Amino acid sequence: MSLRTVLVVLAVTVPLLAGAEEKLPELKVGMEVYKDVTITEVTATHIAFDHSHGLGTAKLKDLEPAIQEHFHFDPLKAAAIEVEQAQADALYRHHKSKSILMESIAGLGVLAIVYSLCVRRIRHGLKDLVSASMRRRNQARHDEANARRILALTQVAAPFGERVACDERTGDPHPVSVDREGKFSLHAKAFCDVLKLEIDTSAENAAKIAALLAAL
Repeated sequence: MSLRTVLVVLAVTVPLLAGAEEKLPELKVGMEVYKDVTITEVTATHIAFDHSHGLGTAKLKDLEPAIQEHFHFDPLKAAAIEVEQAQADALYRHHKSKSILMESIAGLGVLAIVYSLCVRRIRHGLKDLVSASMRRRNQARHDEANARRILALTQVAAPFGERVACDERTGDPHPVSVDREGKFSLHAKAFCDVLKLEIDTSAENAAKIAALLAAL
């Protein structure tokens, strides 16, 4: 804002003390008439006043000629000041709009960063969930396959006696057992080790046993 504009603004806003605090029985502004008026401020373009129903302001150019003359109203000077004031207001609005725009852009940048971080976090979380689900599914398939192998080995070994498995903790042979969830308690490897030692490997059963062991 230029020095001239600053001076103009000051000229508009600083009251002219000569006309301040004057009392008028009435004041006509355009088509409005105010009663019990007390002039509180006078500038080159406006007056401010109290009246019987509250506060008011008016442009000097809207007052009666006698009142204009009383307050030394200069139409040319007032018009020039209004032009300067309008330019100053436009400049202020421009800078304020620009400032708001820059703040909005900065805010959008922050939101974009936060959004990117949230999306990344969600993707990682989904990836972990999918990985955990796949691990559980693979483990379930593995357990099911082992159970089927154990069942097959048990069926082949049944004709050769009950002692076809080893206890994982002690290594002692014992009959096949199933836990509460229906899963076999021993791994296929334990069966494989016992089968090699205890199952009759006659020619009649050799092909079956070899096929089962190859499937493990």
